[in-house]
Amino acid sequence: MSRQRRERALAAATRHRPGVARLRADVVELERHARDLLGHIRGDLDDDYLLSVRSGLDHAAGQLGQLADELGRQLAVLARVVEVLGDPARCGLPWPVCPHCLGQGLSSSGRQSWCPGCRRRWPTLQVDPCPWPAVATVTDREGAELRLCASHTRDAGRRLVGATVAWDQRGRSGR
Repeated sequence: MSRQRRERALAAATRHRPGVARLRADVVELERHARDLLGHIRGDLDDDYLLSVRSGLDHAAGQLGQLADELGRQLAVLARVVEVLGDPARCGLPWPVCPHCLGQGLSSSGRQSWCPGCRRRWPTLQVDPCPWPAVATVTDREGAELRLCASHTRDAGRRLVGATVAWDQRGRSGR
């Protein structure tokens, strides 16, 4: 991820957070209206004529609640992107790696990430984008530089042909 891409991603996340927050608030309000209407319909008739309407409204309100929850999760992702990419001392690459098993990517499923090597686990939101401290500068063949964590640096050193790595004085551990 170049500095320009990082800056564009940070600007986009910052710009879109208010819109997603408004959309979530609108969905929460729609869910409330659906639940209110459902309550009125349940109180009006105590027979089977409106059973399908009650069932449909109950289902719709549940779907709206799930949508509001998902929008809340996406707001948390946007906040995390802003937090990590807004801090130049953090790596920020958009794929998680283990800070203990240098160069090892994390596996993810069900909003959980884990290291296949050491088996440590994290909520994916905590490790993507990469929150680990940037401890080295990697320069590619064209001269583009990136500040990366120890784990991404180890991986980049193996994968990028012609790249050079300059470790900070703290050393290779990154800790």
